[in-house]
Amino acid sequence: MAADFSVNPFTPTFGQIPPVMAGRSEIIGEVVRAFERGMGDPNLVSLLVGARGSGKTALLTYLADEALSRGWVTASVSAVPGMLEDIEERALVAAGEFVETPDRMRLRGFNVGQLLGVEWESREAPPGNWRTRMGGILDMMAEHDVGLLIVVDEVRVDLEDMIQLASVY
Repeated sequence: MAADFSVNPFTPTFGQIPPVMAGRSEIIGEVVRAFERGMGDPNLVSLLVGARGSGKTALLTYLADEALSRGWVTASVSAVPGMLEDIEERALVAAGEFVETPDRMRLRGFNVGQLLGVEWESREAPPGNWRTRMGGILDMMAEHDVGLLIVVDEVRVDLEDMIQLASVY
């Protein structure tokens, strides 16, 4: 007789949210209440630790979905080199309706004489380091009372980007 995996909540799905988040109701409740309470709630800073395959990534994905459903913006990344830029880019995309994005190209001129002409102007990336740019993004989001959830999977204490994220936070 073949097993019916559609009803087994313990079937490994490798980062996908399982049909039942068994044994996770306490942590889910604490973090969801933190999303609702907002700034200052200590559960907004959480570190999930567990053995490989215990469902940490699935739980992080679930919590990011909960944050989205409560009006938060999320930036989910893995701890790899370039992670800070990934956080910034994901935050900019996800918060597009609240944040002015730094356009790299801008229309400078438009002619109709002698057929058609368009002139573009290239603009440089916004000035400042990662901390300064993220501060600007967060300030624009705060004007709309919107929070940013940064989810980092597979944390590595030896990664320079991870060290900088922790020190900036």
